[in-house]
Amino acid sequence: MGRRRPRSSGYSSGVYPTDHEPWQWISNWDLHDDWSNVEGHVPGFCPDLTTNAAGSTDAVDNCTGGPETGPFSTVFGTGSTDQTIGPYDFLYTNDTLLSNGTVDAGDAPMPAAQIDVTIAENSGGPTDISGVGYLSPAWKTVENSRAGTGLAHDLDQPFYSQYIPATARPVSATGSPYGAVQPTGIAGTLGTGQGGFWWKGPGAYRNWEFAYNYSYHPFGASHCLEYRSLPSDDLHYRLLPYGDSAVTVYTDEHGNAGVQYVPGLGFYFDNLGALKNVDGGCDLENIDPIGTADISVTARYPYQTTTAKDLAGTPVHFNVHSLFHKTLAAYAKGPGVENNNVRVVLAHAQDIDGSPLSHEVVCWSQQGAGYIHLYPTSSAGGTILDQNGATVAVIDSTQAKHGYFLDPFSGRQCTTTDNNGNTAVEVGNSEGGSVDVMAEWMNEIIFRDLPVTFGAGGSGSLSDTGPISHVPSPTTIKASLAATGAGTVGPVLVDGQKVKTQVIKSSKKATQKVLHKIRTARVVKPYGGKRVLQVRVNGVKGMVALKITIKLGKTTHTYKRFVLANQKVAVKNLPIPAKTAKVTVSLLG
Repeated sequence: MGRRRPRSSGYSSGVYPTDHEPWQWISNWDLHDDWSNVEGHVPGFCPDLTTNAAGSTDAVDNCTGGPETGPFSTVFGTGSTDQTIGPYDFLYTNDTLLSNGTVDAGDAPMPAAQIDVTIAENSGGPTDISGVGYLSPAWKTVENSRAGTGLAHDLDQPFYSQYIPATARPVSATGSPYGAVQPTGIAGTLGTGQGGFWWKGPGAYRNWEFAYNYSYHPFGASHCLEYRSLPSDDLHYRLLPYGDSAVTVYTDEHGNAGVQYVPGLGFYFDNLGALKNVDGGCDLENIDPIGTADISVTARYPYQTTTAKDLAGTPVHFNVHSLFHKTLAAYAKGPGVENNNVRVVLAHAQDIDGSPLSHEVVCWSQQGAGYIHLYPTSSAGGTILDQNGATVAVIDSTQAKHGYFLDPFSGRQCTTTDNNGNTAVEVGNSEGGSVDVMAEWMNEIIFRDLPVTFGAGGSGSLSDTGPISHVPSPTTIKASLAATGAGTVGPVLVDGQKVKTQVIKSSKKATQKVLHKIRTARVVKPYGGKRVLQVRVNGVKGMVALKITIKLGKTTHTYKRFVLANQKVAVKNLPIPAKTAKVTVSLLG
């Protein structure tokens, strides 16, 4: 690459090998750390861990804290600079010499190779459900860190950034030891597709960001109804696949690279054979899988075409499974003969990613003797138990009362699901036999019915009449969302005044990494409540700045608000009058 070969790596003894000491030649190749995550440091640089003897081995990590550019410990008992950007360069040993005391495969630095990752495109056939999902950066700082905290000893696999090509490293005419390096003529040729580097600065390449990204996906909406707003009857259809489906990344000095596959929420719903009724309802119950993806990986020489062929890995096949459920189940009211005349019927709703569907309207009816009314009616109640005494769900009485109303068209009693996707009614019958209870999820126009039996003894015990294993508790939901980054999605109740909600998408250039994307933004009005803007931004955790524009007639008002990423939140202190015509949401920064 136009630079001279190093004479020595400067091993801890500081002695250069000679003809009389051939065993020391091996130390000249100790340029870098290894691939293990074993802790242990020699005395000197690290203030809190000095468990290894001087001159032995060092873990090489950010033992004093700091960012991904260092400093990192070395076996010399000293640290690198705080600009530790790869690859190894003998002209800049203070920046790039990360000796750990052993010579292994980690000391054979690999030049950056081009890795092309592609999701095979859908054929366009009427039953083809392949080609779903999108590709997302797998940052090395996340994938190759001990705890993902950024604290001391967290980053143990440097380098986390590199110059592509290596000669792109900034040099100084007075820099030591050799001054400026003559240009090599190797440069990026971004966008040509005829060889060259897709990455073309400025600055270092952050492993493993996208140097190039492209999409074969159709974007847009399917013909499968996701939900309708009530009572405005504004229709929202499920999305087709979206996001990047072909990307290029570069390997680090160990020859490693990573890309994440994310199923997303967009699928070829029209090809699934979903049950659609004449009112537009699109029932996805028991349809599995809902999509597939075949991902190919090809390694290429990163510059000009060579006689060596591209190396392709074995394609990886993904089946994407659905967690969509809309279920009814009946449970005992309590012990004793009189309580045995009453059952609690629980309706649970969750979307394809398992997230509970909140603010959904469920309207109830029954066939047979008996009655239906809201559950619970008292703040003393709300807990639903299965036949073994385990808690299935807890319904808040205040929320239940606020979400209760009579359907003006049919006269049915209607309830609204809570944040866990649950709502319930009581069903009473003192004549024995069964009462057939029917529920309609009004936002999605999906129906379920359940025969509820009575008169089975005086103990109040009742075998569960519907599946309950998938009904999550609030604790389960919180843990799941924290682990997967998923969020509550789905139907909302809005008032009769139709409000357009527009999302301004971030621009995506080949050299630009996208840290956040707006997943949903919609104006909602819980029954009897005030209008609020619900927003969910996916991406790097932390606070995200939003620019929100509210158009009222010919007047436009702009607000700046901050929300937490990876959560569906209601934006606070935001006036949305009833005559609002349009709300626009975009990312700031």
